[in-house]
Amino acid sequence: MPRQAWSDKRERQYEHVQESVPRTVDKERARTGEARESSRLSRADTSSGPRGGTKAQLLQRAVDRRK
Repeated sequence: MPRQAWSDKRERQYEHVQESVPRTVDKERARTGEARESSRLSRADTSSGPRGGTKAQLLQRAVDRRK
């Protein structure tokens, strides 16, 4: 779809993705030691998989906690 046909919402989504993807890649590189420079938090933070899991796993945990 040509960018001229995008709605304002689609444009914001596109910009958000363009900003967030490089940060994610940089963080992964910092965790594996591939980055030349990195913050302590980037090196120490766990990735989203071990931290939270999939949507289905999170929903199941929430249901289990309510019981």
